[in-house]
Amino acid sequence: MNSSSARVDAARNALESSDAPLKTVAYECGFGTADRMRIVFMRRLGVTPNDYRASFKPRFVEG
Repeated sequence: MNSSSARVDAARNALESSDAPLKTVAYECGFGTADRMRIVFMRRLGVTPNDYRASFKPRFVEG
């Protein structure tokens, strides 16, 4: 596994399990900036970090 893959995996785990700001996740996972993390996520996963995180939030159904 190369370092870019390791950073993406670390960021994915952080986005799935915490509400930390994107800039914090980006910095702690070695991207430096949230913009750089967004670029890498789009290239590797085809989704922004915000959208990736949103897919793990529970959706409430009114009824």
